[in-house]
Amino acid sequence: MNWNSIAPNQYELKDGFQTLATMHLNTKGAVCHTAQRTLRIRRQGFWKSTLEMTDSNGQFILRVEPVRWYGSQYRFVLNTIPYRLEIQNRPLAHFVITQDGKDVLSYGLKAKGARVVADIHATALLPEAFSLELHALSWFLFQPIAKGETGEDSMSTSDIFLTLT
Repeated sequence: MNWNSIAPNQYELKDGFQTLATMHLNTKGAVCHTAQRTLRIRRQGFWKSTLEMTDSNGQFILRVEPVRWYGSQYRFVLNTIPYRLEIQNRPLAHFVITQDGKDVLSYGLKAKGARVVADIHATALLPEAFSLELHALSWFLFQPIAKGETGEDSMSTSDIFLTLT
């Protein structure tokens, strides 16, 4: 599974040859199309530190809020299940979504030879019914860092590793 750039500010999530989602980034957030629905991600608030995800009908899906205004931890509820998002440096950027302290999905950077590459880890705790929503949220947040650190707009299959544990 990997995200590829298909045009400026447009990406697709592919699993092999199957496209699972497409995302278009704009100045207000992002629009992500899946086979089931269209997702809209927007930053909210004065500092733009809160994110809201809705569907094309405006139906609320999730709201990501900082635990503290100055911290690197966020919380959200998806389908009545509470999650946490933590932004880390270990020593490269690493975004981890956890449920009850257990990793669910992580997007990070790692060194591969003399290059920095994106690294995606999904665990068995990743809910299948909402996996695309969590991938869309993670890519929306992680994409600027991946683009800036790898120097590429596209993360090819050799640059993104998906590990299911």
